[in-house]
Formats: sequence, structure tokens, C-alpha cells
Amino acid sequence: LALWGSLGFIAVVGGVGLTIALAGRKPPISPEPPAIVDPPPSRPRPAPSGEPGDIDIDQLRRLMAGPPAEWKRDAIEAALARRPDLEGLRKDYARGLAGLGLLDGLVGHWPLDDAEGSVVRDATGRGNDGKVIGAPLRAPGKIGGAFRFRGNDEDGVEIPAANELDTLEAKSYSLCAWFKPDQRPAGKELKSNDSWYALLTRPGLHLGLCYDRQGHAEFSSWLDGQKQNGHVSSDTIAPGAWAHAVGLIDAVEGKCRVYVNGRPSGESTWAPRTRHHRHTGAWRIGIAGPQSKEWSWSMKGLIDDVRFYARSLAPEEIALLAEGVPLPAAAPPGRTPSNDGLVFHLRADAGVAADGGVVNAWGDVERKIAPHSEDDERPTVKPTGIVWDGKNDKLALHSLPEFLFKESDSFTLMARVHFETAPRGRWMGLFTKGSERVPPWYGLYLDPEGRWVFGSNLNLHGSPTKAGTTTVTALQIGGRERRIYVDGTRVATGPSMDASGPGDLWIGGVKGKSEYFNGAIQEIRLWRRALEPSELLIK
Repeated sequence: LALWGSLGFIAVVGGVGLTIALAGRKPPISPEPPAIVDPPPSRPRPAPSGEPGDIDIDQLRRLMAGPPAEWKRDAIEAALARRPDLEGLRKDYARGLAGLGLLDGLVGHWPLDDAEGSVVRDATGRGNDGKVIGAPLRAPGKIGGAFRFRGNDEDGVEIPAANELDTLEAKSYSLCAWFKPDQRPAGKELKSNDSWYALLTRPGLHLGLCYDRQGHAEFSSWLDGQKQNGHVSSDTIAPGAWAHAVGLIDAVEGKCRVYVNGRPSGESTWAPRTRHHRHTGAWRIGIAGPQSKEWSWSMKGLIDDVRFYARSLAPEEIALLAEGVPLPAAAPPGRTPSNDGLVFHLRADAGVAADGGVVNAWGDVERKIAPHSEDDERPTVKPTGIVWDGKNDKLALHSLPEFLFKESDSFTLMARVHFETAPRGRWMGLFTKGSERVPPWYGLYLDPEGRWVFGSNLNLHGSPTKAGTTTVTALQIGGRERRIYVDGTRVATGPSMDASGPGDLWIGGVKGKSEYFNGAIQEIRLWRRALEPSELLIK
């Protein structure tokens, strides 16, 4: 807190009677002394910024000395509120928070600082590491190190796509890269290997971010039926200088946008909820098709700091990325989700009635909601949770009004599960409401590749699950978008959908299908609201 000295003062004048003898006159009567009046309170006066002993500035610098994830925001904001004149520190604070925001949905980040070796590290820690192909050179980059690709149809970095970088048919996502081309692509024909330079692309009907013969950044994208919905930047990019390019798909609004050096550079539109073309190839940095006879898109120049976001970035976030400064690498601590809006809650350590380890009933004790099972369809109680055999175990519950959600409604479905081995090979239903036979439906599923799916009439695919304990969350922001979070990280974003169908609710399967869950369920919660991001940072 600022320490201010009092600027007020009290001047008290005491009247003194003077007795002066004047001929023929009576001495005057001494006047009453004036009353002592408290002065108005002194008004704090801010000290000029940078003055010695300026406690606000010293305190703010101490509070903001550590990484933004560790900032005590309440204390910083209180100090800034007292000092509207500290524009520099206010901007530093806003920049730090924006940098933290850029961790949301970051599912792949390749700084390309790897000075040697064949592995290109994914800085998110999600394991989406790349593999060096060919022999790209290492060089100083825009932020740390960079890779130099020689335009030889061989050099590149290959990133597997059986993860959250895949199944993009209904997703929003953003691709970002710094690059410094040696020259414009020189190809004479469209199919020439050097008619485009790949920045981050996947082959086939080439998808992703690239640099074309006219010097434009281009985001190549395709709808079903091989209809293009990408866009070419209105800005041209000169060879021999660093440039920042972003291409994004906003599946909610039906837009493809391109940004160059932090500024909008054009967009294309299509009907929202239109399904995109299914690509299956690996993502690659610096090349689309190594050792191909045509359409190789082999980069000649430098690439640095490549990013993949499982959402469409906002303009102010893109502008911050284009500043080319290091950003926070750790998220702030999470907080326990509140029960505000909670309409259903199952816990493996409460409300379970079992006979010889076989579950007879498992209910929400507080709300008196009890799904039921029959005969040999009952799961079992184990130390890892309520275990489902993947054959026919299930619990069923007739439809309740609180489980119905319109496209304009917000809700959150969260489950904590445990797998002995990573599930693969078939569809499995965890928590499902209705089905294709009783639309509109919704639920949490696993697809044959083990990816989490927020099911609806337009499925949203997330990342593959692994052995061990995982918390998965399906969240809808009414009238806007759906999201999937895995252990607190957003891994998929798509448009909101109607989920108001009358079908029964099943736990451990899907009504009318042999899509039974194989694993342990420890907890399921359903809210009639969208949880705050900090409530989802659960590890």
C-alpha cells in the first residue's frame, strides 16, 4: 500500500482581547475566539512513477517477478487499480495473462531447438514428438534455434497423426509457424515439387499451412466432396526475412482465416457444421511428401516455433505470437469444481450396494437418482473403481428433464476412469444419452483408435487415452461450441449441438448397440453449466 504523508494543516488563531484606554471611550469587548474546525481530509497524491520509495511499483515488480502461472492476481490487480498511471506494468500484466491463455488448447508445440538427434521434441509434454527425416540443418532461429530445410525433396520432420492432431472433420484448430524462405517457390507447374513450400502440412489433398509461388501464405483445407475451403493471404511475404503465418479453421462460424505477422490477411466462409474431408496421413514440417515425384512441397529455408492448437485463436492471441517473444510454459494451478448446477453425481466410494463384489445398485445419494441393472449385466467393485467387463455390463436410467440440453444450453459431463491397458479396436460407450436411433443424442465414447469422442449428430474426436487413470470432460457452451478436455488440457473444439433427445441414459454402454465399456469408472458428474477453465485443470 502506498504511504502518503498528510497534506492538511490546522491553523488556529486565538483572539486576544486588547485593553486600550482611550479618552472618553469604554474599552472594547474582546471578541469570542473562533471555533476550531476539522479540515477536510487530505487527498492522496500519487508519487510520480519511478520515484525512490514508490511502494506500489516495488510491490508490483516483486509480485510479477516470477512466472505468470505463479502470479497472485488479486494482489497485482489491487495494486494496479490504485495506480492507473502505471501503463507499462499494466501492459506487462496483460501480456502475461494473454501468454497463459495461449496454453489453452495447445496440443502440439515444436520449438525446433533440438540441436542434434533424430527426435523433435513436443514442448507441450503430450508426447506428439516428431521424427527427423532426411538431414535438415540446425541454425539460429527467430526464437532460439531453427531447422534449415534444403529443398531437396528429403528434409522434413514427421509427426504421427493418431492423436488430437487427427480426425479434424468437425473441429476448430489453428496452425502457426515462423519461417524465413530463401526464395519464392520456383515450380513451373502446379504439381511440381517446388511449387509450394510446406510449413506444417499433411499429404493427400494437401492440408495445412504453406508458402506459394506468388509469395503468399496459404492455408489449404478441404470439405467433403473435395471442395476447397482454404484461403490465400492478401499479403505477400518477401524471401530472406522472418515472417509469422497462422491459418485456422473456425468450425463454429464456418470460416477459414489467414494471418500474416499478426494481422488478418483474408478469410473464406462455408456453411457451419459442414463436415471436412477425412485425411489420414502424418503431419510434416518442411515437406508434404518426401521423395515424391510430384507435389512434394519441399521447403527451402528456415522454419521455427511451429504450433498446433485444438481451437481457433483470437486475433489478439495471434498478434502476441507474432511478437516473437518467449511465452509462459506452465499453466496456473486449478481449483476444485463447485457443485453449482450439479444435477448428477456418481462416486465409486458412495452409494454403491454390492453383493459378493457384484453391484446391485449405484446411485446419486444426494439427489436420489438410481440407475439399475439386471442379472448378469452388473459391473463389479474393485480397488480401481466400478469395473465393466466390455461384454454386457451396464446401468440404465430413464430419461429425466435435467439430462436434456438444447443447442442453446450449456452443460458439462466429467468422468474419471481407469484402464489397465489402453483401449483400442472398437467403439465403447461410457455415458450415453440416446443413440442414432433416438436423436438428438449425446455422450462420452471411445472410438476404435482409443480417442475420446463427444458424441452427437456431428461427433467431436479428441485425443487417445492411455493406461492408468484419466479425467475426461465434455463441455458445451450453449449456442457457441463444444469442447473435450483430457486431464485439464483442451484437445478438441467444435460447434454446439442439440442434445434434447428422449432416449434412456446408459452408463457403460450404448442402447441398441454392442458398444460396452471395458474399464473402471471412479466418478461421473453432470452440470447444467459450462465449467470455468480453472475448474478443469485437474491432474
